[in-house]
Amino acid sequence: MFSAMSMDVLLQLLASMCVELVLAVGVALIVRTASPMRPAFLRLPVKVETPRFTKTSDRHLERAEVRFASSGGAVARSDTAPRHDVVAVRKTVGCSSERSWECKSGKIKSYSPWHAYGFIICDDIQEDLWFHKTDVMTPHWWLQEGASVRFELHRVTMGGARARHVKVTCPLGGSRVYEGYVKLVTERGGSIACAQWQAPGDIQFLSRDVSFEHRLLTVGLPLRFTIDTTDERFARARNLEVSLLPALRGSVKRFDACSGYGFAFCEYAKEDVRFSIACCDSDNASPIQSIPVGMHVYIDTYRTDCGKLRAYRMRLAKDDQCNDGFVERVGSLSSSAS
Repeated sequence: MFSAMSMDVLLQLLASMCVELVLAVGVALIVRTASPMRPAFLRLPVKVETPRFTKTSDRHLERAEVRFASSGGAVARSDTAPRHDVVAVRKTVGCSSERSWECKSGKIKSYSPWHAYGFIICDDIQEDLWFHKTDVMTPHWWLQEGASVRFELHRVTMGGARARHVKVTCPLGGSRVYEGYVKLVTERGGSIACAQWQAPGDIQFLSRDVSFEHRLLTVGLPLRFTIDTTDERFARARNLEVSLLPALRGSVKRFDACSGYGFAFCEYAKEDVRFSIACCDSDNASPIQSIPVGMHVYIDTYRTDCGKLRAYRMRLAKDDQCNDGFVERVGSLSSSAS
């Protein structure tokens, strides 16, 4: 009897505890769901309505900073303009569909390959027109002073004008004589470094353009030449000539048969002349194998871009031939060295 009553009381107590636990869990869930610190996956979706009179594209145009690439500066949005006047904003940026350029003709005034820009003069426009290397549609070595060009004249928003899509219509001919030094020698030709040539890159030449013996071409040899700019592949040197100093008479000071190089002493020169066995000419058909020290020689000399005296061609001579065929000249060497 007593055990049955105690069992009923225990069951009632457990039932009341379960009810209270369920109520507590429900209240906790409600509070957690409504709290702003809840996780994102437990948040209730909230519908945010945008004003009907505002478009998404208009809001982007209002908030974005307006930049004009052609002028390199920024155009600030006017506060007095309507907030949603998209047409006014696009006109400020310069995005109108109307044609804003004209085709013009002119001539190259100057071009700097190091700064990658230049200027064009046009009879219809008083100011010089600026252009960049990326605006040029023809080879850059055609950009010589005085070359005729056609271009598109673009009016920029910030004032002024510039040239785009520049095309050289008539490259200049090769009448001007340039001076430079051999930079590279190959079997088919080589390249020349020229300070007078303002276009980017070196000047190329082919073996058939050389009127003298190809074996005498060495790095640092001074040349006079004209430039053919009509070739779209590269600027090509024509009519190559060697810039030689007057011939000298001297004697072999020392020679190394292993390396093939030696030095010759000239009485009135301030320095010894360096030569190679490849530049030695002989009356015999057989090639020269060795050069004895003290042998008299005649030397055609030149100065490299570093100012060193070198032998372009050297002829071996006997003692009884030292007074014919060549002219001894030393005064010009001293003046050229200074």
